[in-house]
Order: sequence, then C-alpha cells, then structure tokens
Amino acid sequence: MKVVVTSFLKKKLTIWHLIFASLIVHLALIILSAPYTNYDTHSVRIVGEKILHGTNIYPTIAMGRHPYFPLFLYFEAGSLLLSTKLFSQVMLLKVLFSLANLAVVYLIYILSKKNILLALLYAFNPISLLITCFQGQFDSIPVFFLLLSIHFLHTKHKVPALLALSGAIAFKTWPVLFVIPLLKRMNKAFSLKKIFVQVAILVSVPLICTLVYSLLFRANPLFIGKVILSYGGVINVWGLGKGLFLLFGNNKLAFFFFKILSVAVILLFELKNKEETLYSQLFMALLLFFVITPGFGIQYFFWIIPFALLSGKWGVKEYISILCSVITTYLVFMGLSLSEIWVDTIYFITWIVLSTSFVEFLVYPLLLPLSKSKKIS
Repeated sequence: MKVVVTSFLKKKLTIWHLIFASLIVHLALIILSAPYTNYDTHSVRIVGEKILHGTNIYPTIAMGRHPYFPLFLYFEAGSLLLSTKLFSQVMLLKVLFSLANLAVVYLIYILSKKNILLALLYAFNPISLLITCFQGQFDSIPVFFLLLSIHFLHTKHKVPALLALSGAIAFKTWPVLFVIPLLKRMNKAFSLKKIFVQVAILVSVPLICTLVYSLLFRANPLFIGKVILSYGGVINVWGLGKGLFLLFGNNKLAFFFFKILSVAVILLFELKNKEETLYSQLFMALLLFFVITPGFGIQYFFWIIPFALLSGKWGVKEYISILCSVITTYLVFMGLSLSEIWVDTIYFITWIVLSTSFVEFLVYPLLLPLSKSKKIS
C-alpha cells in the first residue's frame, strides 16, 4: 500500500506543488491567529521596543523574554519597525517563520533522497504548523540551519556545515545537543587539532553576536552567558520536572543542577550511541531529552518531527500515537479548560508515550540477534 501511495505521489505531486499548498495553509493559519496573543507575542514586542530604543535587555528582561544569544532580537526589532496597522509585527515574524518552515520541508525532501511522502507528512503535520503559525515560535529557523548543516555534511562541505550549525546555536541553544553526532560523522579518526579548529568555528557566530551586542548596547557578556545558562523551560509541568518540583519545590539551584545533569547524560549517550544513521542518532537523543528534561516548553515538540521522519523509525502506529498525544498536550498547554488533575494526566500520558518509544527503539535492536538465533536453532 505504501509503495502504491508513494508511486502515485511521485507522479502527481512535485515538491513545488507541495510547498505551494503548504504555504497556503501557513498563511491561512497566520490570518486566523491574528487576534490571538500570548506571552511570546508580548515578548517579541517588548524586546523589539527595547532594542529600537537602544536599551540593553540582559539580564533582567532577557531572562524571561529572550533567553538566547543576541541574534534573533534584531529580527524582533526590525519586524516592529516595518509593521503597519495591516501587517503587525507578529504577522511579519510568523511569515518569516513560515518561510523557514517551508525551507525545512524542502530540506527534508532533499535529505530523504527526494521522498515526497516524508516531505508531505512534514509539510502538513499539525505540530509544526501550530507552533510556527499560531503559537508564533521561531524554532523553524534553527531547525532549518541544523538541517542545512547536515546537508553540507553530506555534500562534504565541512566549514559551511559547521557555520550553519553555529548559526543554529546562535538562534537557539538546542542544537548544542547535536554537536557530538555531527563531529563524530565529520571526523573518522580523532585529531585534537581538527577538533579544536571545528569547535572554534562552532562558537564563532554566537561569539560574534555576543561581542557585537556588548559593544552596541554596552552590555556585560557575562550577563548574556548567565541568561543563556539559566534558561530551562517551565518547571512543575513535565515528566521528571513534576517529580522534582514535589521534592524540591521551586528551588532554582536544584533545577539548574538537574538540567546540567540531563545535558551531560544526553551528550554521554551520543558518544556511546551506535545507531547506523545520523538521523537515528539525533532522533534518539531528542527522545532521551524528553524523557529526562526537568523543564518544558511547548515549542520543544517542533524539533522531534523532522528527525523522527528522517530516521525511518516511525511506523503508522508510532506516528499517530505520538502525534495525537502531543497535539492534546499542545491544546492543554495553550489553555484548554480542564481541571488540574486532567491536565497533569495528559502531560503524564504524553511523557509516557515518548518514554516508552525511546525504550522500544533502544531495546529492539538488542533483541534482533536473539530472535535470529532462535529461528536458526
């Protein structure tokens, strides 16, 4: 059945038809969400206004409104400057995020060796659409640069691959989690000199952004670093974070410790991970992140979809179960009116779905040799 569907799509649907149709959906959602406001839409306006007035936002304002390197804030300021009554700042930014998301569609098509079905599944998956067009989060931009980095890696362009990954980190710090798998693919043999040069390239874009901002706004670079290290999402919502909150309350030091510990566990897992493909390694690292992270943000879900599709680990069952649970969690997070016990239950179920998926994908390859030996005997 899958072969028939794929064959039909290849004959009747080109990538440009797909991107155009997805663009229409993106624009429709942007228009529908125009009256909608949230903490993030307020944040981009506040940050944009401060930057246009030459006010330093680190650390006080940035701590809650812009816990990233000083790069995306220029887009927030520029969109505010260009906004009109007809086209608000948020609408302009959502158009930018949508264009980046459509570029992600194209990169998934290229990286999957022109698999139009995978591109179709991504182009219309509700998670990415809601987070990009309705929620107004800019995760599509760093994901685009991350996938671009992988594309350059496949085409043997190492420096552009490192610069693209550096750009992704400058927008959001998430891609730091993917540095080890990419460096492992880049270096067949260990060379301290090569690693040093590559790490220098990786930190170049965030470092330049930090230095330029510090000079323009007379900011202390240490405060910028403090904000970035302090960010950990919303506590008392998700998985282990809920349990930690019950044990330690709103203890920021304890949550900071567990955040550092979870990152260390993920990096160690990546060093030991023997998955055959880069996409599988990244997907498994993301699943592990969802299992052990003490903090949570609804935009986190954006990252899992492209790598789940490219890894080839998702069947129909996994796709539907994870998609349904994540969408339900999204609706709850966005204010679906339910009692607290139901909200906690929905979060817990989604965490369990992702956690069991991680265990299943981790254990299954280990059981294959056993099942083969039984058949032989």
